[in-house]
Amino acid sequence: MTPRDNDLAIRLAKAGSRTAASAKPPLPAAGSQAPETGVTMPKGTSVRTKTVRVTTDLSPRDYRTLVKFCSEAAGDLAVARVPHSVAVRLLIERLSTDRTMQLALIEEIRAAKA
Repeated sequence: MTPRDNDLAIRLAKAGSRTAASAKPPLPAAGSQAPETGVTMPKGTSVRTKTVRVTTDLSPRDYRTLVKFCSEAAGDLAVARVPHSVAVRLLIERLSTDRTMQLALIEEIRAAKA
């Protein structure tokens, strides 16, 4: 297991054990300032506070891949299960920060269109 894989495994374990109490504090209301962060929201600005549901259909092969990964991750982490949603959320988070992954995905999308 590489250090990066180990980091992902740790984050999977933490994400799976999160509770509502460990959620990030809400952003301040429009026109007010949060003392702990110093963030001031402009008046008339609304902040999305509800999660957004995304639904996609997976091929049987892709679904089996996801199930297999979550099962193996649960074994590596010595937990009963790793929810599919946790794995998908962490993949999205990784995609948002990993420029190499972004570029590779863009190339795959380009190739699929051709």
